[in-house]
Amino acid sequence: MKAWPFQAVPLETTHLRYRADIDGLRGVAVMLVLLFHADIGFTGGYVGVDIFFVISGFLITGLIFARQQAGTFGLGDFWNRRIRRIFPASLAMTAITLLSGFFLLLPQDLTELAQSATAQFAMVSNVYFWRTSDYFAGAAETKPLLHTWSLAVEEQFYLGLPCILVVLNRFTRRVGLTVLLTLFASSFLLCQWGTVHHPTATFFLLPTRMWELLLGSLLAYANQGPGTSLKRDAWLAMIGLIAIVYAAIAFDSNTRFPGVNALIPCGGAVALIHGNRGQVSLIARALSWAPIRFVGLISYSLYLWHWPVLALLRYWLGTELAWPFAAVGLALSFLLALISWRFIEQPFRNGRRDLKTRTVVSCAIAASVLLLAACRWTVVRSGFPERIPTAVQSLIATNEIPREYEASLSSFAEDAIPRLGPFLPSTPLDFVVWGDSHAVTLGRFFDAQAHQFELRGAMLAHGGTLPTPNTWRAQSYDRAFDERAWNRAVLDWIRQHRPRLVILIARWAVNVEGRPNGAMDSLIVDEVDPEPSRQNAIGALDRGLAEIAESINSLETEILVVPQIPLQAKDPQKSLLRASFFGFSEVSGISLEEHQLRQSRVTQCLEKLEQRYDHVHILPIRDAFFDQLGWSRLGDSKGCYYCDRDHLSTHGAEQLLAAPFQSVFAKLREGH
Repeated sequence: MKAWPFQAVPLETTHLRYRADIDGLRGVAVMLVLLFHADIGFTGGYVGVDIFFVISGFLITGLIFARQQAGTFGLGDFWNRRIRRIFPASLAMTAITLLSGFFLLLPQDLTELAQSATAQFAMVSNVYFWRTSDYFAGAAETKPLLHTWSLAVEEQFYLGLPCILVVLNRFTRRVGLTVLLTLFASSFLLCQWGTVHHPTATFFLLPTRMWELLLGSLLAYANQGPGTSLKRDAWLAMIGLIAIVYAAIAFDSNTRFPGVNALIPCGGAVALIHGNRGQVSLIARALSWAPIRFVGLISYSLYLWHWPVLALLRYWLGTELAWPFAAVGLALSFLLALISWRFIEQPFRNGRRDLKTRTVVSCAIAASVLLLAACRWTVVRSGFPERIPTAVQSLIATNEIPREYEASLSSFAEDAIPRLGPFLPSTPLDFVVWGDSHAVTLGRFFDAQAHQFELRGAMLAHGGTLPTPNTWRAQSYDRAFDERAWNRAVLDWIRQHRPRLVILIARWAVNVEGRPNGAMDSLIVDEVDPEPSRQNAIGALDRGLAEIAESINSLETEILVVPQIPLQAKDPQKSLLRASFFGFSEVSGISLEEHQLRQSRVTQCLEKLEQRYDHVHILPIRDAFFDQLGWSRLGDSKGCYYCDRDHLSTHGAEQLLAAPFQSVFAKLREGH
């Protein structure tokens, strides 16, 4: 076999038989992850992480077990080697990512980066991202340290597994296998349950991911002698490869994962490792091919560097990278990985082995303290907003959703409905705003308009809840909130207070078309068609709106439906900042054609409702949101019109909605 440039044998192999095919499997796993993250094929490429978990469990357990048998294992020495293996390259990547963030990120995003780096140093970044992110969500794609969640899972596993194996070493192999099998089964069952009921926590946390690492541990703990049937092992390896390829191609962001589906790639990895133990099969020889093996050798550095590069590119170029930019990002990732592997990983792993654990740990702690201090200072200084040019300061103003205008079921019992305008308990209501978070974010706008026109209003809005009675989301993000009970309570409240106008505002299309990334978890259903589908969702929307129209028809109350505001493909605030930094004269969002295409079925539903009921009207907002060339407006010199990609900021509402609502509120005022 020809040597490959920079070829090196892992440090562990001095005490454990080197498996070239496993390095090749690492190479396959990391390439699946890279291609998935770059959106270049392999919609299920994220299973590469699961393959890594199996490999890690196998190698670490095999290493510990071999040294226990030789009587040379020690916890201090083990953790010394783990620190050498993991920490230096991780530290360098984090430090350079933080430095890059100082020049490239907005203050709030730099603050979040510093917080995630702090969590990484504490080996709890998986917990941090569980609480703040959704791995498959678009916003998560621009978090430069999101990928460290898997490193945290492995680090936590490395802290616990050696202690367990030290205890098990006092017992027979059968006892050890029984304990590991029990831990494996418990973790797997918890994972399967959690994938259904708590998918985000299950994805990120060790207790529900531990079974994947333990699968490798069980394989190492079992007898790994030479196979008795080369033909059977070859078929086993082939089945394992097919399972991995199938998962990488057939899975996507909509696949329920990890759960039982993760058994396919993890089982495939086990089959490959076990079937290739003789290293004579065709697949073993292919995985041992020098280029694939070399990618496996640098896989740790490659995994470390690829995500910050792609995330920062997405941050400035948009969440969807065109393939030429993605290819450049991957090329840069390989270059940084080579440098990291050659000048950081290898010297620390294969350098002076006489350094005591205390020395290694002390240096690691000192370096961590310095970076932690920098992270803390970044958080205290709120991301150093002074580094942003004065000309664009107004564009980075905080555009948070005003949560004080969000109500809940308890608001009715406590008489705590958010009021709009100069409200007096004894006076009748002029208008009510009923909707989801798209209504909540307009609370300050409606309050200001109500004061201006001396109108009295109320805000009946709850995030993620479409204003349609007897409908609910098939996979609600908040299972503790009863959407049907909320909408019934709102409708009863409206009947009781008899406002002159009900304004319906929502992110309509996501409830009948699904999310832009293809996820269908937002689709609404009702009792007529409880199975989630686009066709059933549009029927549920039609019936829900018709029920509102019928229910308040006798109240002499008008209904005004506000069409959905344009959903932007890229972060509007960052688009405006890019334009300002580089001196672009104008910047615009999505086209009118694209917006109308996504809203077409909702538009037909609303127009049919308006034709059916004389007291239902649709607010014309197209001319306010799109310029004469048909491009969405994003902001002006005073600020951005959006909080995020689909919620209007207060400034945006003032600039875009004031004109369409002018005649509406003037008419209400004339009726006093």
